[in-house]
Amino acid sequence: MGATLPRTTRADYLKRERVRHWTSNPDALREPRLLARRLRHWTRAQHKARADATWRKAARVRATWNRCFRAACLETFGREPEPGDYRIAAVGRDEFSEHWKRLLRSAGYGLSRVADVAAAHEYCALNWGRYHRQVEHSR
Repeated sequence: MGATLPRTTRADYLKRERVRHWTSNPDALREPRLLARRLRHWTRAQHKARADATWRKAARVRATWNRCFRAACLETFGREPEPGDYRIAAVGRDEFSEHWKRLLRSAGYGLSRVADVAAAHEYCALNWGRYHRQVEHSR
């Protein structure tokens, strides 16, 4: 991929807006129409490229979490992780040292944020024509 994608900011994703039929004010990660409205100059290919790049980043973050979880299990229990070892969201086990819990928490929450961005861009790419027409008509 030779062309660079336009830059985005946290506000593009996290700024909350009122949306019809919502009881709360969602951000663009919960309501992709907001992302389409904010990034109206993006093409379908740009959304797809950002989604693909972000999914690759999510895979790297998941691999980091898996390596940390394995190392924490080896250090704490002296064995490979088992399916029943995952008991606490993002952290895994309360018995892990604070060092491992901090690393696991950071990777787990980071994975969630990265996956949300990827899913929003993928949704915009798949439904680009519909949202692009809505944005054009709302000008």
